[in-house]
Amino acid sequence: MRGIFAETLGKGPDGKEEHASDELGTILVDADASNAFFRNPWRLSEDILSDGAAACIKELPAADRLHP
Repeated sequence: MRGIFAETLGKGPDGKEEHASDELGTILVDADASNAFFRNPWRLSEDILSDGAAACIKELPAADRLHP
């Protein structure tokens, strides 16, 4: 499991104050959906393009890569 820290939540798109329990609920729902689709509860918390980006980076010349 991961530790979750929310420094500030502010107001949501509906203008209402957000609460830490709302943030935790969102993370739990995302983890369930991620597990259902990818069999990995944390996959949806990663960059959605990460797999494609990794494949593209492998195609770059070594000199153009930040990390080999």
